[in-house]
Amino acid sequence: MIELFTAARLLLKNIAVNIIVALLLGVTAFGFGLVYVAVGQVTEYRRLSGELAEADGAYYFEAKKPGEDGYAVIDELEGVENICYAFVMSGIADGLTVNFKVASADLYSAAPLPLASGGYGRSENAINVLATEESGFGAGDSLSVKLYDGTYEVKVSGVIRKDTPLYRFNGFSMPMTFESLFTTEENLSFVVSEDFLPDKIKERAAVSAVAVTFIDGLSRAEYDRQIALLKSKGQVFTLEEMRLNAENTEKSYLNLFLPAVALLAAVTLFSSAASVMISLEKNKKTLNIVKMLGADSKKIFIAVMVYAAILAVVAVIVVCALAALAISVFGIQTAYAVKGFAASSAITVSVYLAAHAVQILAFGEKNRKIV
Repeated sequence: MIELFTAARLLLKNIAVNIIVALLLGVTAFGFGLVYVAVGQVTEYRRLSGELAEADGAYYFEAKKPGEDGYAVIDELEGVENICYAFVMSGIADGLTVNFKVASADLYSAAPLPLASGGYGRSENAINVLATEESGFGAGDSLSVKLYDGTYEVKVSGVIRKDTPLYRFNGFSMPMTFESLFTTEENLSFVVSEDFLPDKIKERAAVSAVAVTFIDGLSRAEYDRQIALLKSKGQVFTLEEMRLNAENTEKSYLNLFLPAVALLAAVTLFSSAASVMISLEKNKKTLNIVKMLGADSKKIFIAVMVYAAILAVVAVIVVCALAALAISVFGIQTAYAVKGFAASSAITVSVYLAAHAVQILAFGEKNRKIV
């Protein structure tokens, strides 16, 4: 009981400084978390790209004119080894619209999506799909879906892990990175390999963007001719450029944010150290009275650490509020945000509490009559 009384006294005697320290501590933890999340998302998109991220001689093509058929462009190419693309189609199930992201067979195998349950599978009697967690369907579920002019049996073989970005392949950004190949915005229920669809559905498909890998044996002249053809039809990026852009993005995040966050951390530690000393110096009389009432050094140490822990809790609340704002404003993946901000909060608070403990012990050495 005496520990709580002493902790409350330390908090209330210097409340303005304590609030500032808690806010600085929270902003510091948020800053480190933001750097972790930003760099981590670049790495995650590269990982999601699977074999595409390491492919040699691979190009991303986006048609110049909206609605222009990427299939027609691919039909003109020679020496193509793999073609990766994706498009959206809609169907009706039980009176409700369900949206499918259809991936080419090469994309489906080259960049498999992480699953929360079930697995990748194929069935002769049904169209096997992967469901998003948001769709509410589970592995093994079946439903009848009207697609174009026919009704088909659809079976869920697996459920995609929550918050996983899905294939995009319709648009480009500057700079072009692997993140450009994925989206978190579309209202999708299922992902399916185009290879699993009936031929008459495939015939209705239209794509505007593709990633193309050429065979190794193509002559330089023929290779250049194919690239020139692609460039004449639209925007073209090499996947090597995308790799370099991803690396440069990571470096820019580190170079831009890390020094500022490190400076903020130094200011926070200095401020917290000053606040501890101010609180202890201001409350020497209180601590002396507590000691006279029978509290030993251990109880006083616990009281001061409780005071520090309360500030740490306030700091974590600040981190949570800022993280929620960052997720909504910047579209950060929730799973990555939780992991990043939790790690940064744990590390920052641990360092803060350890430094606090060292200060208390140092203060006790100088003031043996009190602590």
